[in-house]
Amino acid sequence: MKRLAIVCAVFLFCLAVGQLAGGEPAPYAYHLRVVRVSGAGTDPGAALGWKDNGGIPVMIPSEEAWGTSEQLGALARALGGDRADAVTGFYVTADELGAHFERRVYISDSVVDLSFEAIPPEKGKDEHQLVMKLDSPELVEPMAEARLLVRTERTVAISSPSPVENDWLVLAVTLVDQGRIAGLRGAKNEIRSPEDKGVVRPKIIHKAAPIYPEAARKSQVAGHVVLMATIDKEGIPRAPMVLSMSPGAEELAAAAVDAVKTWRYEPGTLHGEPVDVMFTINVHFKLE
Repeated sequence: MKRLAIVCAVFLFCLAVGQLAGGEPAPYAYHLRVVRVSGAGTDPGAALGWKDNGGIPVMIPSEEAWGTSEQLGALARALGGDRADAVTGFYVTADELGAHFERRVYISDSVVDLSFEAIPPEKGKDEHQLVMKLDSPELVEPMAEARLLVRTERTVAISSPSPVENDWLVLAVTLVDQGRIAGLRGAKNEIRSPEDKGVVRPKIIHKAAPIYPEAARKSQVAGHVVLMATIDKEGIPRAPMVLSMSPGAEELAAAAVDAVKTWRYEPGTLHGEPVDVMFTINVHFKLE
């Protein structure tokens, strides 16, 4: 494992430019995402939990984009990697006092904690104060941290060498205007629960076995991982998120997410019409 020095380099990506919408100062919204830049290997990543801290998971198909292929390619090249892939993403809203958000992320068999704090502008100003940090439970000092002032929808990010050899992690944040977050909430409300009256649950029609991480196999790690995903109208699992796992099974989280993305379902229906359904999925890992 490479030495994880503190890296406070800040990258500015001009993904969107423009002033925040006027009117009432709250709620503000921030789009957080973690991107993994790989120089070797293609092991996936996963994030644990989504119901706490007010984070809205990216579960709408049209909202799953993490940037164009050109932008991700440019990020990979800037950090000397071969490719850049999304690990997880959230929309976090704030009131007039600000926002605080924390999440644990699994990269292969490694663990990284991300934290984000935001203080919205004072009356008559437009500067958002952001604090971003990446931590490893194995280290005393943060992997990367920065305090930033942001005024527009321009994306800001911090980066650090990942616990995975030859990889980098990027924690990016973009300010989102009030209209956009309102639209996201409206779309999210269209996602049904299997318990809703009249909803017929999705049925699995293709279920590939997860690829057992080699390190977990050597360590004799077994158990299950419980995920939440939206099964869309085409029967495709969208934005799977880890809810829980067997004790000591952290090494299996990313592989479970990677497997579920390939599963296919007969979509759920409401009054005979396909609907998006938020669905709990269990992935089992057994040693042979």
